[in-house]
Amino acid sequence: MENQEKLGLGTHIAQWIQKRKKILLSTFAILIVVLAVLGILSSLASAKSRKAAESLVEFEELYTQWNNATTEEREGFIEKIVTAFDEIETEYSGTYAHQRGLFMMGDFYFTNEDWENSLDKYLALAGSYSESYLAPVALYNAAAACEELGDNERALENYRRISDEYSESALAPRSLFSVGRLEEQISADQALSAYNELIESYPQSNWTKLARSRIIELNISK
Repeated sequence: MENQEKLGLGTHIAQWIQKRKKILLSTFAILIVVLAVLGILSSLASAKSRKAAESLVEFEELYTQWNNATTEEREGFIEKIVTAFDEIETEYSGTYAHQRGLFMMGDFYFTNEDWENSLDKYLALAGSYSESYLAPVALYNAAAACEELGDNERALENYRRISDEYSESALAPRSLFSVGRLEEQISADQALSAYNELIESYPQSNWTKLARSRIIELNISK
């Protein structure tokens, strides 16, 4: 009896498959194509990542050579560095090579006292890769570039972004101190507010000690 039931079940399954043979074959064929396409895309992504990493290594080598060169020798590296970065930006946007390249170009222009271009690269990094560990550092350097340009309003904006958006960053207390330092030129009350915020948020930071000193100075000056 049990064997007859098993035989009956097997017959039903065979009949079900026979009736849907074309659909099953089509589904199987589609599945094979999808897996093949996914394999190709994965292979292309791996190849792109490898080439991006190779381009970054070449770019970093050029940058190091420029950094170690004498003032007279550096001139010969400028076009090569800009060209190498342009290739990374064109071919590998969205990769670590691109975000690292943006940061290094920000440093490159900063060292050359080209504040506008430096600011542009740092802000591009912070805007496109806000989750990167480099983002708060780029914002801090962007604020420093703004100060060099005499644009304290934008400097304040970038320092504030660090303390607001990256409060866990090691740069957050230093940024708050910078907010207080710049606010001193505008409003003593705003400066005191920034210094007190620093003391409350980061009581163990060395910048807090400096903030306490500034509060004493500001209160004496009132």
